[in-house]
Amino acid sequence: MIKFNYTVPENEGCYTAMRSIEMSVNCDANLYEIIEVFSDFLKGSGYAFDGRIELISKEETEAEDEVMLKAMAEYYFKLFEKEDKSIQKYQPEKGTEL
Repeated sequence: MIKFNYTVPENEGCYTAMRSIEMSVNCDANLYEIIEVFSDFLKGSGYAFDGRIELISKEETEAEDEVMLKAMAEYYFKLFEKEDKSIQKYQPEKGTEL
């Protein structure tokens, strides 16, 4: 049997009537059933989230990371390009310096 346990710390007891939570899963449960129970455990422990926990392959995470890094690089490139243009607008042209 797989057990998830959470006990509310004593110094936080004044914020909730819950003192502890325990959820169990049969050992023969498949991975997706375990993830579902773990998600319910987190919610029962006070972690509010809208969505679900998913298991994704290493290849999928690497592909997602690559897409995210590329999007971030494009965003910052455009941001710096825009900033460079605004700085150049206020710099005197060559030969007109004081």
